[in-house]
Amino acid sequence: MKMTGKLLIALAAPSALLALSAAGADRASPRDAERGGAKDAAKARDAKPRREDFRPPDTVEMKVDLVYGKGGGQDLKLDLLLPKEQAKDSRPAILVIHGGGWVSGDKVDFRALASRFAEKGYVAASINYRLTPDGVFPSCVEDAKCSVRWMRANAKEYGVDPDRIAAYGFSAGGHLAAMLGTVDKDASLEGNGGHEAFSSKVNAVVAVAAPTDIAALAQSAGKGARNGLLLVGARDLKTADRKRMEQASPVFHVDAKDPPFLVCHGTADETVPYAQAEALWTKLKEARVPVEFQPVANGSHAQGKAQELAEAFLEVHMPARRAR
Repeated sequence: MKMTGKLLIALAAPSALLALSAAGADRASPRDAERGGAKDAAKARDAKPRREDFRPPDTVEMKVDLVYGKGGGQDLKLDLLLPKEQAKDSRPAILVIHGGGWVSGDKVDFRALASRFAEKGYVAASINYRLTPDGVFPSCVEDAKCSVRWMRANAKEYGVDPDRIAAYGFSAGGHLAAMLGTVDKDASLEGNGGHEAFSSKVNAVVAVAAPTDIAALAQSAGKGARNGLLLVGARDLKTADRKRMEQASPVFHVDAKDPPFLVCHGTADETVPYAQAEALWTKLKEARVPVEFQPVANGSHAQGKAQELAEAFLEVHMPARRAR
């Protein structure tokens, strides 16, 4: 099996500049220099692009804060990125789901990712969902499923093929993407966020560094163990409801009717153990679900080359531009 390298992200910190006085004047005092350096550093930080300031290329249209449903009495929102180029046929869609251990993160984190998919010809939506502790399981799953139903309910308006909707998620978002591919309607996890007449199951899944067995995660040495407990509203393993943990775990929902999966995971992930990916891969294989497994040799808890792998995977199972 071919291994891929992990993505290294380098962050450069700006150096403080020592301000000198004009020619013939005394040098600035150390305190003045320190103040000047702090101001320069602050300016550099402010100048760094923020994810919420992301703007797509001219070929992509972005619609922000579209309400896709209701959850816990609040509006559930997504950002939609669409190709501006007119298509003769309806397009496939992809929901991109941010990570954050079910406790943090925002749809703005994945705007750039959604934009890249839109550049490839997909209608892409980056979604928000309820986070713990206010929205413990099954809230996040109900919200994600509602976003799929919204996409199908609005397929005609946005030129989407309702039979070609994929989910891409990283970390906690990968867990939700896997749930969208494995959880059937009879699991009682649909919620009542809206668009109940439509199916919430996706047609392809990309799960990156995803928790797949919540009980095993909570018992592991991974940094995400406590988050697994928080997801199900438990303080510790003694108070955790094992049945609820199973219900929150994709590995316990797998069956032969599930769509194709791409599973990516770093072998050195210290947050979500690599064994979580192996468990899902094994279950999918046993059920004879089409699955591509991409371990990242010595990879940490990161997306690495997952997007490139996802594009190749989707080109096989859900191409944006069909051959004529």
